[in-house]
Amino acid sequence: DVDSGYYTVKFDSLLLKEAVVEGDSVIPPLRSEDAAESGESDEDSVDDSGYAKGVPENGEWTPACSSSFGGWEAHTRGIGSKLLVQMGYEFGKGLGKNGEGRVEPVQAVVLPRGKSLDQCAEVLQKKKQGKLEPGKSRKCRAKGSNPGQPGGRKAPRNVFDFLNEKLRGKSAGDKAGGLALPQRNSKEIYHASKSTKKALNVSLFQTTEKIEQTQRDIRGIQQALARNIGRHSIATAQLEEKLADAHKQLGQLQAQEARLQREQKKADTHKKMTEF
Repeated sequence: DVDSGYYTVKFDSLLLKEAVVEGDSVIPPLRSEDAAESGESDEDSVDDSGYAKGVPENGEWTPACSSSFGGWEAHTRGIGSKLLVQMGYEFGKGLGKNGEGRVEPVQAVVLPRGKSLDQCAEVLQKKKQGKLEPGKSRKCRAKGSNPGQPGGRKAPRNVFDFLNEKLRGKSAGDKAGGLALPQRNSKEIYHASKSTKKALNVSLFQTTEKIEQTQRDIRGIQQALARNIGRHSIATAQLEEKLADAHKQLGQLQAQEARLQREQKKADTHKKMTEF
């Protein structure tokens, strides 16, 4: 109720039913038409923020947000706005029961194709900070940081790589017969793929054949040495030298065979532990 500038406010509370307050303490005073006409000549000196603006009941509505609200509905049937009106939304007001929610619509952002949300967020953050150079894509930067190039990041190492490096450095039988074994990654050996197991079996078979051949050569040299004892000193010296080389080669082959057997056992153990 309004009575000569005083307003009677009614409350829903049980403790306080009504209260009479002065009109200026509730809403800003309405600006009269005379003051509005006189203020047109001197707009800079008058501050309109202290006055309430009356809107006609059937007047034209001006959206409160800066962007075109629902402009995309020009290409649709406008079902979104109809649903909002049915749910009680009033244009120009915020969302929520009391109209205190957001007024500006959520802007649609087109994200790059084939990128995860983390990568898109990182790109947007760099664009805001001005760190992302235009024309230089993430793909080019990834190629520039290739581990094979000088200054590139090295591949991560694990405990198996460390152990293999130490064991290969201490083992004396890594090379046999002048032929080096093919380098195999510890992860490949551990997972025991079919190609790796096949290569292990072939290498073990070839090493076993070389051991048997070397043992036959040693027996032949020993027999020849037994026949030439006390006869030809030069031939005996040559046979002894050949026998020493054969024993050395046999030791290298046996060390290689033991290492291949350990790798084969490791592959078989992993297969038994992972297949049920």
